[in-house]
Amino acid sequence: LVSLVAVVDDGAGRPLFLLSGLAEHTRNLRARPKASVLIAVEGTTMDRARVTLSGELAWLEGEAAARAKETFLAANAEAKVWAALPDFAAARLEVRAVRYVGGFARAASISPADYLSA
Repeated sequence: LVSLVAVVDDGAGRPLFLLSGLAEHTRNLRARPKASVLIAVEGTTMDRARVTLSGELAWLEGEAAARAKETFLAANAEAKVWAALPDFAAARLEVRAVRYVGGFARAASISPADYLSA
């Protein structure tokens, strides 16, 4: 299932999410935590740069969840409206594969270690 969700960087290159327990994508991820996220520069042409990060979603708890929520809200002010609802949970994508497309006919796989150290 593909879904549009807000995403921010955790400061180390791993995507952070605040996901509603009411959403079908959240129920799917709780049952099978494998996921990918496409991040693209703004624009509408196929020549724009983009990266797909794939891996497993880790549901965060306790202090890790609180820090993730703080990081998420600092980067996404509009989320303050809905992130306070009790059904939203923090999650982080543990990156296992990276596919970069720099534009038309310019693509490469990058090791997760190289991506995370960049």
